[in-house]
Amino acid sequence: MTDAPHALAYLKPVVGAETAVTPRLAMAYSAGLLLAEDRFYGVDASDPPVLPFFCTRLEWPVTLGFRNTLDLQPHELVRGVHARQDTEIHRAYRIGELVQAAGQMVEAKQTRAGALTIIRYQTRSLTHGDVVTTSWSSGIYRGVQLPIEPFREVASPPDLVAPTEGAEAHADIHFPIHLTHAYTECADIWNPIHTEEPVARAAGLPRIIVHGTILWALSGVRLADLTLGGDISRIRRFNGRFQAPVLPNATARLVVRGDGPVFGWRLEDPATGTVHVAGEAECAL
Repeated sequence: MTDAPHALAYLKPVVGAETAVTPRLAMAYSAGLLLAEDRFYGVDASDPPVLPFFCTRLEWPVTLGFRNTLDLQPHELVRGVHARQDTEIHRAYRIGELVQAAGQMVEAKQTRAGALTIIRYQTRSLTHGDVVTTSWSSGIYRGVQLPIEPFREVASPPDLVAPTEGAEAHADIHFPIHLTHAYTECADIWNPIHTEEPVARAAGLPRIIVHGTILWALSGVRLADLTLGGDISRIRRFNGRFQAPVLPNATARLVVRGDGPVFGWRLEDPATGTVHVAGEAECAL
């Protein structure tokens, strides 16, 4: 850890708002992903499931807290993209509980692609007093110089080791043009590079791109369908590295390899083989 005061200022945690986990929020999040199956909406009069990927909805306001304190200009802030999302799921979110996310910037460095920051988030249940999810999220401000002294306060957890052998299963996922708009409003995660063409082009993108957290979450849902009989609650850790953007109206192929408890997965262009996201999932079998 550096002793530079400018860097130390960013080690202060940012705490998000207290949020009640309601059926409305749970179903809105699923609707924002355009999930169409009855099982996500409590149609049997039971509580709807709260997807573990819901954690990113709670983490996003904390992310904005860090962004708003960085010494970056508006045209630099919009160049921020998600590089990695690695979430440990300690237990399922429960309808009716009060939760709160908090984050701490644990690493910042300059890379060839731009300024990279890593934030560790923990979302706690204020109702039950335990940690529900812990995430390590990396972001890169493309083509931007790091505005603080580089530092590393805490090392990220060891990577999961993806299997190199085993059966492969796959499923195609379509990303219609209205998906990013629905997700922006239903998950309350707004970054204009995902919804506004002029902003995306000004940031150096060919057009608006699909949120990384959409790619990550839908891959998790369909991985569970392919390997866990659809039981998303058996995912214990889910990691994704974002490598190439997905444009609206594209269809990507999810490829899952292994027999568990760790599966390797990638989301790729079925025509070119370009990998959009690659990662690992640790599951309870």
